[in-house]
Amino acid sequence: MAVLAALAAVTLVVSAVPAGAGAEALAGGTTRIELNRALFSELKRDRVKVEKIGTGTVGGRSVDLPVSGGSVDVGTAIGSIAFAGGFKFRTGKRVVRLNELLLDTQKGELNALLNGKRLQIASLMPFQSSRAGFGDEIDVAALKLNKQASALLNRKLGLTNVFRPKRAFASLASNVQPQAIRMAGGEMQFSLDPGTVAKLKSLGVDPVSFETATLGAEPPAYSAPLIQGEIYPAESRSWGFLEGGIRLARPAPPEPPETPGPIITFPVITLINLGLSLETQKLLGYVHVHDEAAQPAPAPAGPIAALDFSGATVQLDPLTRTLSIANVRATLEAPFANLINETFATPKGKAPVLAAGDPLGTFSLTMQSR
Repeated sequence: MAVLAALAAVTLVVSAVPAGAGAEALAGGTTRIELNRALFSELKRDRVKVEKIGTGTVGGRSVDLPVSGGSVDVGTAIGSIAFAGGFKFRTGKRVVRLNELLLDTQKGELNALLNGKRLQIASLMPFQSSRAGFGDEIDVAALKLNKQASALLNRKLGLTNVFRPKRAFASLASNVQPQAIRMAGGEMQFSLDPGTVAKLKSLGVDPVSFETATLGAEPPAYSAPLIQGEIYPAESRSWGFLEGGIRLARPAPPEPPETPGPIITFPVITLINLGLSLETQKLLGYVHVHDEAAQPAPAPAGPIAALDFSGATVQLDPLTRTLSIANVRATLEAPFANLINETFATPKGKAPVLAAGDPLGTFSLTMQSR
C-alpha cells in the first residue's frame, strides 16, 4: 500500500539499551582531590608547589576538576570517570604534570598521564557512594600511591622518599551526573477521543486491547506497562515504549452463529509497543495491517500522532528519579489517518472519516528510573 510506504519513509529509530546492561554515560559533574595533609606539609617543606593545568583549579592542598566523560552504573557507582584539566608539582625548573586523570572504581585505581606517560598513580581504598539526584556522590577516603608513580615523582622532582609506595596520596570526592538513566518501571494511560472513536465505529471498527494492555469503558482508556525507556535529567529527550498494544478491528459477535457460513475475513490494524519521544514530540508505534486470521507481520516503527505539550504538566523529580507527564494532547499524523481510511473506509465505498490533525486523545505517563 502507498500509505504503508509513507509510514516506512518516516520511520523513527530509537537507540534502545536493555535494562540492567552496562552503565550510564556521564554528562558532567565535579571532583575534588585533596592531597594528604602530611604529604602536603612535606611538599611545602621542600618548596614544591601545586599548580593547576587547564580547567583544573587549585586552592591549598585541594584540586578541583570537572568531570569530562566516562560511564558509571548509578546503582552501584561502578565504572570509570574521566576528568578535564589536571594539576602539576613544581619546584624550581622541575615540573611533573598530571592530566587526563581517570578514576576506575571497577579496577580500584586512579591513573593519569604523568609527563605524557599513562600509568596508574594510586589504588583506591574501599569507597562509599550515595545518590545525588539522578547521579551519584562517590567518596574515596584514601588513594594509596603506586610504586612506579612514586619513583617517577621523586626522581623528576629531585625528592628523597617523599612519595612512597602505599603512602596516602589524597582523598577524593566526586559528584557525577549521567546523560540519561534507563527506566526501571512505569505506566502510560491513554484516553481516546470520543469523537474519533465514534468515527471508527461508523466504519464498523472498535479499538480493543492487545496482549498486556488494557482498555477500559467509554470513553476507551488504554493503559499498559512501560518495558523500555530512558530519562534524560538535563534535556527533553526522554522516551519510553509500552508492552502490548491496541487493535482496530470489527466488534466481536455476541455469540457464534448457529449455522456456519462462508469464512469472511475482515482487515485489522494492530499497533504494538506504543511509545513516545519528548525529543520528536511524537507518539510512535509498530503498525501492522492484516486480516483476522493472520498474525501481524513485522512492520516499521512510525509516528502515529503529534504530541502537544502546551497544556501538559511535566515534572522531573531528581529525589525519586521519576518523570511524570500529564494531559498531553495527541493529534493524528497524516500517514496513519490515511491508513485507517484506506483500510476501513475505501473498501466499503465510504468517504474518509479521519484526517491529519484530528484528535486522537490525551495521555499521561509515569516513568521511574533505577
